[in-house]
Amino acid sequence: MLLDKPEITWSNEEAEKLFDELSLLFDLTDRCENIRLKSEMLMDITSVFTELAHAKRGNRLEWGIIFLIVIEIVLLLIQMFLQ
Repeated sequence: MLLDKPEITWSNEEAEKLFDELSLLFDLTDRCENIRLKSEMLMDITSVFTELAHAKRGNRLEWGIIFLIVIEIVLLLIQMFLQ
């Protein structure tokens, strides 16, 4: 919608010319494309960091489960030898 012409350009030819000239002067299409590409790159980087955080948390949970299983085995062995 940023590159859409305002309503006044449909009824006023001078406003349309002014909009076109200013659009060319400020390179609106190129700037919008650059902003779009940069925002897509930021979204990709954000998703990578999110996946890394989830993987790190998953690894921590897996190690916690392994630790609890080892403790359970040790307690079982202690219980077997004490009886």
